[in-house]
Amino acid sequence: TVYPALRWLDSVELNDEWRHMVRERDPDERLTLYNGQPTRPLYNYGLVFIDDGQSSEERVRSIEFVVRAGLNVPVVIHDFENPHYRHAADFEWVMEYEAETPHTAICWNGLALSEAQREANDAEIYLNTRG
Repeated sequence: TVYPALRWLDSVELNDEWRHMVRERDPDERLTLYNGQPTRPLYNYGLVFIDDGQSSEERVRSIEFVVRAGLNVPVVIHDFENPHYRHAADFEWVMEYEAETPHTAICWNGLALSEAQREANDAEIYLNTRG
């Protein structure tokens, strides 16, 4: 009911216990919980949120996977204060919210965000061109 326009939400949850707990709390049929890579091609998503892994190496692999896919959609990366995540996030644009820890970054290539959206960002957000 909160997101009536949502068509689907895919989540990769490698921890079996966590995946079962999430499913019990949210029986919404639009939510699919994967124990590995989703079956839907990455280019079908309108947003990618990365907050996975039991180690920074696992999260870096996820970030690098999404970077290699060359998506033209916003990619949100949680815990962006981690230098390994920053290094792996080889996107054309990176905006970081660093007023509080953990930091969060929204990254994109090309025109994933409209001109109006880019102009709406205030001075607290770090905007950096990568490439």
